[in-house]
Amino acid sequence: MREEYLLYHLRSGNLAAGDELKAEHERPLRRYLGHIIGDAEAARLAESVMARGLAAARWSETEQSFRNILLLVSEDAVREHISDRCAQRGLELRARSRQRDRLWREALAILPLELQVVVELCVKHVLPIKAVAAVLGQPTRAIHRKLAQANQLLARIQDDLRARAYAAVARRTRELAESRAIAVEPRAARHEALRLPRVPPLTGSAVLNQIQFEGSL
Repeated sequence: MREEYLLYHLRSGNLAAGDELKAEHERPLRRYLGHIIGDAEAARLAESVMARGLAAARWSETEQSFRNILLLVSEDAVREHISDRCAQRGLELRARSRQRDRLWREALAILPLELQVVVELCVKHVLPIKAVAAVLGQPTRAIHRKLAQANQLLARIQDDLRARAYAAVARRTRELAESRAIAVEPRAARHEALRLPRVPPLTGSAVLNQIQFEGSL
């Protein structure tokens, strides 16, 4: 096979064979990584995976295909990449995870009780469908049907809960803006009053002139 031929020459020190392997596998590798971590980050990671894959293929003593070598290297690279990304955005990701869990628990509590039981046995207790059917004394097709129904209801309930949460945030934001506007008005009025021209104090001659003026009225 062509790949075996290229691997043989790569292990013999022919780096041009490595370039040919890279040209053949680079696009599928990017596509594979793109499905896992997204296209924006896949291109950069693919370069690292390819370099490590070629190095592993050159010194490997096992008879593995280059594709399998790339897959093994990709697993480690993706794990490292996600670990680094989680370290950078750990607090944000944990907050989002807690929010999703809370939303899911709230939605689960709204489900009808018979659906709650099925979901908790399957998801929380990780029981297979057959075991759930045996526990509840129901056929497996009934469990499948209830799971499908629960998934649909959970999706709708979570959408409704999100909409309510967004509406509550918008309402609080509007109320906060209005309260700030109300608090600013008296302050603005005081500032306007402070900007009014002040009447200078009357001197002795000014007082006499004012008395004479008022007496002439």
